Amino acid sequence: MEDEAASIVTGKQQGHKTATDSVLEAMLALIQDGGLEPGDKLPSEGQMALDFGASRGTVRETVRALSQLGVLNVGNGRRAEVAAFTGEKLSVLIDHAVRTSQVTVVQTWDFRQTLEIRVARLAALRREDGDIADMRVETERMKSAIGNTEELTDADINLHLIWARAAKNPLYLVNMESLKTVMRRTGPIGWAALGGQDMILDHVQIHEDLTDAIADRRSEEAVQLMTRHFEVARAALYDSGLA
Repeated sequence: MEDEAASIVTGKQQGHKTATDSVLEAMLALIQDGGLEPGDKLPSEGQMALDFGASRGTVRETVRALSQLGVLNVGNGRRAEVAAFTGEKLSVLIDHAVRTSQVTVVQTWDFRQTLEIRVARLAALRREDGDIADMRVETERMKSAIGNTEELTDADINLHLIWARAAKNPLYLVNMESLKTVMRRTGPIGWAALGGQDMILDHVQIHEDLTDAIADRRSEEAVQLMTRHFEVARAALYDSGLA
């Protein structure tokens, strides 16, 4: 009897659709089937309530939920608009997973290494002149930030994001963005763990050499340098006690 009752409850839960569920489906259909693009505005909450046959409260709740997921952007007194595809929301989730010991820092580095070795190859093949110019800005920032691990970390993260952007696959960039919060929190520790200034300079030089390889479209060398980057960084990670 208990198993039967559980089955009935489960069946009801699976078959039940709330008002918010219905409005969410309708709102996504409005965006996707209507061909709306990032920056395009949705109708007012009042208009969507009429169109969807729902209360304004349900529409408002759904807009808030889609905003939290990164599907919509909302602001005070403005209609919701379609959001651009980024990894900002995922960054919060991944940092939460690390802080609650569901994912380790080493696992994020394993993921990054797999991702960024591919990024290095594709960036060398696909980069544009604007990408190279932006890379140069960040490598110069890194050299100027020796002794300031917070500034060094910020420039380092920006450079890695530009490399990912240069690969010309938005999923690479989104996945790198999803790791930003963890990188920003652990980066200064990793830089400090490298040891003296000479070791830090050597690691900054790897970043500059990698940028040069990408600029010159030397894809094999770019892959080798990215691999070397992670070998050095991983050793520092273990020395710091983060691993």
